[in-house]
Amino acid sequence: MADVSVCIPTYNSAKTLKICLDSIFRQTVKPKEVLICDGGSQDDTLKIVKTYPAKLVAKNIKGVGAARNILTSASSGALIAWIDADAAIPTNWLELRVKTHQTQPDVDCISGPATVVPIEDGERLAHQKLDAQNFKLRPSQIMSWTAVTIRRQTIEDVGGFDPLFEFDGDWDLTTRLTRANAGLYWCDEWPAYHMRPEKVMRWSPKKCVLGGNFVLYLLKYGPMYIKSNPRHFVTFALRMWLLYSLLLLPFFTKLMLFSLLASIAFNLIGEKLHTNELRLGYLLEQLFKAVGEHRNFVRYLTSHLSHEKVASTADSTRD
Repeated sequence: MADVSVCIPTYNSAKTLKICLDSIFRQTVKPKEVLICDGGSQDDTLKIVKTYPAKLVAKNIKGVGAARNILTSASSGALIAWIDADAAIPTNWLELRVKTHQTQPDVDCISGPATVVPIEDGERLAHQKLDAQNFKLRPSQIMSWTAVTIRRQTIEDVGGFDPLFEFDGDWDLTTRLTRANAGLYWCDEWPAYHMRPEKVMRWSPKKCVLGGNFVLYLLKYGPMYIKSNPRHFVTFALRMWLLYSLLLLPFFTKLMLFSLLASIAFNLIGEKLHTNELRLGYLLEQLFKAVGEHRNFVRYLTSHLSHEKVASTADSTRD
């Protein structure tokens, strides 16, 4: 048994969770514990959890960042293996990573490819064994958090995950780890398998609203984020242009009609250049994400006002 805690955030994960857990309990090196934090699943996720020797540490937790912080606090292993509920890992995935962390103290985090596969392929590929000899670790400032191992102390040293990021806050943590000079490494030869149904909705309004988080990165990191992610900034500017052209159309009809048509054209051109696809549904995604930007701006202000109030109360108490 290795001194590693496997931590899994779940939310309506019934389609893939069994395969995920099977791949974990099939490992050649067994984890110390398998911990799960659920975000309020409405499907059979929690029923599946009960059939495995895994511990449900919390449920009805809103946001992946908050769930990951709860899992970090609940874990007892010196090493944490973050496995998404829709990921499957090869049989010796944990063994190779644990040995590397044990023999190379400078390696704080190991990430690798998260190959997108249909669910049935994920189940099949998880039975394979990774090559233990021919692999190469290379320093990287890009991490894939679908399946990753990291020292628990390394996470705690940078303050854990930011709960303001309810969705897609991986860049935030990776940035803080990089600034703290953590040993971040990538290994192409040690993939995990990110399972997706063959027929899956390309987007959902909820995910798009949660994904409208450019404003959080900008408020937290300032112009540095624009410099590091110019493509994200352009996408943000285009979605805001689209939303406000639509909202102001009834008041400045002629001007906003021209603006709306131009914003539609530029959004579609941006999508084409970025993904080589041309989808009208992308416009709806952008609109919902623009709504999410406003929502997250309000959340940011509320959070900071709350922290300032707590700090002020604490200062008054000391006085």
